[in-house]
Amino acid sequence: MNDTTVTTPPNELEIRVERIFDAPRAHVFSVWTDPKLIPEWWGDGTVVEEMDVRPGGTYRFRTAFGVVEGEFREVDAPERLVQTFQNHLQTLEFEDLGDRTKLTQDARVRGSGRPDEADADDALRYDRGARHDDAVRRRGRSEGRLRARGRAAAAATARRVNERGVTGRRHGRVPCPPARRSR
Repeated sequence: MNDTTVTTPPNELEIRVERIFDAPRAHVFSVWTDPKLIPEWWGDGTVVEEMDVRPGGTYRFRTAFGVVEGEFREVDAPERLVQTFQNHLQTLEFEDLGDRTKLTQDARVRGSGRPDEADADDALRYDRGARHDDAVRRRGRSEGRLRARGRAAAAATARRVNERGVTGRRHGRVPCPPARRSR
């Protein structure tokens, strides 16, 4: 199971998210740094335009929700990644738990280009970014629910058909009436 813990300190300009993934550390790290995996993570239609994973390197990709871009500040594969992400500084630490990984994300809103100086405008921009991230998560959950509902509806239809004994001409139980043709 993947448990997530979100902590927001009193100043509300820092957020910490901790999550345990059922995957090895190298793989979880690669999901953040491999341009081939970014579209799977961000969703259909995501196009990676730039991904230079090294200190000072930048990244940019287009998603259904807009452009995502930033700069890598530290890259210590597969243990630590520090990057700018939209308008905040994000530190990612990947803790090896054998065949599982604990990912700790610390985000600090930047003000005047420095992570230690944040103002109300930066907080507002960060809030917009957080709402964008939340929309991405909701979209993923919604798509999962829709797929589950589709599977449940298909199973219910199959049960009704089997209960009535109608399985189609091919199986020979109860013949289906011929299809009507419109003239």
